[in-house]
Amino acid sequence: MFELNTIMRQQDSRIFADVLNRVREGHHSPDNLDLLRTRTISPDSPDNISDFEQSAQEKYIIQSVDTVVGAVSDDMAAHILTMIPANAQKTMQLADRLPLAVGCRYELCINRWS
Repeated sequence: MFELNTIMRQQDSRIFADVLNRVREGHHSPDNLDLLRTRTISPDSPDNISDFEQSAQEKYIIQSVDTVVGAVSDDMAAHILTMIPANAQKTMQLADRLPLAVGCRYELCINRWS
């Protein structure tokens, strides 16, 4: 485990870091938004093809298996499982499906609230 105590993102682009801070605080200008639009790519852009999609190796899609641990009835456990969203933005970035390709490197991380 590593403790990150220095901001490394945008360290070489102070202008971009300042724009991101203004957007975060709601103090951005139309010019700031125009700059951000120059940094976006469409989902079907050749620059947005993942290592998984480019890999010629064997590929797998691993489906998550959720379980309920504890002293609850089978009906309650089934009900709890139906409430788990498939959207990773609502599950602390844990995806319900994980695409894997042989030879690709992976890093899994979650944001935890204390």
